[in-house]
Amino acid sequence: MHRIYSTQRTGFDKTKYNYANPKYFSRPEVKCTEVTIIGDYPHIKRAYEALCIPVNVVYEGLPYNEINKIIDGENVTNKEEAASVEIPENWQDLHWKQKVALAGKLSSQHCVNGKEAELVILAELGRRNDVGC
Repeated sequence: MHRIYSTQRTGFDKTKYNYANPKYFSRPEVKCTEVTIIGDYPHIKRAYEALCIPVNVVYEGLPYNEINKIIDGENVTNKEEAASVEIPENWQDLHWKQKVALAGKLSSQHCVNGKEAELVILAELGRRNDVGC
């Protein structure tokens, strides 16, 4: 089961995903096979990562169609190619233009700003972290 934690009320496909409001989080759902968190809820992320359940974090405020593309994995280029790209440990400190350039190497999605680039980078890091758990 793919659970999505979000405070948004519309724009998602409820036939494909299970939704929960992060405000009411008390413990991880062990039946989940993947989790997407829309917004900044590090306690939820840590709880699922402790169970080795893959977690993707998406920034609030993106258009629904962009969030759905990220959740559905539509923005991924060749996964082997993306895995060979080095993501520096300090990638969050990079200038937004550098983030966009890095995201361009990781995905076929055309990023026009730093927020979009961060989503692509975070999604790739999530895929990489999922491998070893």
